[in-house]
Amino acid sequence: TVQVKDEKGNLMEAETYRTTDPKGPYTPTRRYLGLMIKGAKEHGIDPDYIKELEELYATLEK
Repeated sequence: TVQVKDEKGNLMEAETYRTTDPKGPYTPTRRYLGLMIKGAKEHGIDPDYIKELEELYATLEK
């Protein structure tokens, strides 16, 4: 995790994703992708993009 500032300057912790292979492809872990989906829903991200994330999530090992 890293500390970031929100739009009001408040500090908070944020999860980050880092790959060990900078050439890709980049597939996040199931756990991290779950966090991405949750955040996308909470922040009103385009439902089509959320659907893409959910479809990728369904293909990853549990």
